[in-house]
Amino acid sequence: MALKKKMPLIFVIVLILSILTFSYWWICLRNRVVTEDAYVKSDSSIVSSRVKGSVVKVFVDNDDFVKKGDLLVLLDEKDYRVEVEGRRATLKRIDAQIEELKKTIQLTKKEVEANISAALSAYEAAKAKEREAGEGIKEVEAAKEAAETNFLTVKRDFKRYENLYREGAISKQKRDHAEDLYKKAKAKLDSVNAKLKATKALLLSAKKNVQRTYSLVKLAKANRMKVDVLKKKIETLRAAKKESESLLNGALLRLSYCRIYAPISGYISQKSVEVGEKIAPGQPLMAVVPLNEVYVEANFKETELKDIRIGQKATIVADIYPNHKFFGHVVGIRAGTGAAFSLLPPENATGNWIKVVQRVPVKIYFDSPPSKKFPLRVGLSVKVSIDVSDKKGKQLR
Repeated sequence: MALKKKMPLIFVIVLILSILTFSYWWICLRNRVVTEDAYVKSDSSIVSSRVKGSVVKVFVDNDDFVKKGDLLVLLDEKDYRVEVEGRRATLKRIDAQIEELKKTIQLTKKEVEANISAALSAYEAAKAKEREAGEGIKEVEAAKEAAETNFLTVKRDFKRYENLYREGAISKQKRDHAEDLYKKAKAKLDSVNAKLKATKALLLSAKKNVQRTYSLVKLAKANRMKVDVLKKKIETLRAAKKESESLLNGALLRLSYCRIYAPISGYISQKSVEVGEKIAPGQPLMAVVPLNEVYVEANFKETELKDIRIGQKATIVADIYPNHKFFGHVVGIRAGTGAAFSLLPPENATGNWIKVVQRVPVKIYFDSPPSKKFPLRVGLSVKVSIDVSDKKGKQLR
């Protein structure tokens, strides 16, 4: 009887608890998805060297805060400085050769033009001598023709006077006078012939001199090719200079790589380099973690993704601060499940298939960076609750 009397009271209590539970779910939980499979992450930067070398000095240690551009590690620069000096010396030598060739071209140009001018002058003078000799031949040939005519006339008269003298028709005086005229005419003709021969020899010499001076003109003009050859050498040296400048720039870059700077601002972590250590290109030396730019990656079940949208508000509670809430918002939903991008993705078509609920990473940014009182570190576990009541946002960026 006592139990029957208590039944209505128990029923009322259960009803009230059910109503309260339903109300709490309806008000607080109905439009929320929650997961504890969430962790703090950051786009940290792995610091490595671009060149090989020996570590001379390390300026930071784990947990130190550095600003972007701070010097972290110094490598031995001696070998790279030697390379730079060698490249500079080569470049200086090429510049000197180019300047020397420029001066040589100027001198060669002047010399060639002077030789051409002199050769042309000699050629013109030889042509003038040739013309003069030609005109002299004409004069001598005219004189020869007159001398021959006179000689033949005098010779004929002399023979006639000779015959008359033998016959006794004229005196010996007239005969001797005719002989004197004959001898003078013959001497005149011989003189003219000798002069003609000499003038012809002079003309032949003048023609040979014209040919010789013309060859000198051609040779002098051909020497202009020397200037073209020198210009080609300068072009070759300029190409070598560009190559040398490129090699020098590469050497300067390698020298600059001996100083390793912080790529971003953040805290040093995972430092694995010490003074005296020989490092190789690409070898990880340390990481720089920007703790003021951390975010949360929450892995929700595929069945919980239906109502999640970009821009929705999220509440975050870190295991390290269970009584403190952080606030953020959804900025992205991964394009695939975690299993799909794993090292060994599942092969569901092999036949031995077992259905497993997959999880998809959801990226959440903090509304404001975590305060120094509640700093978050990469890898910490957090609990994430997303308010999915507002479904106006996009699922894809």
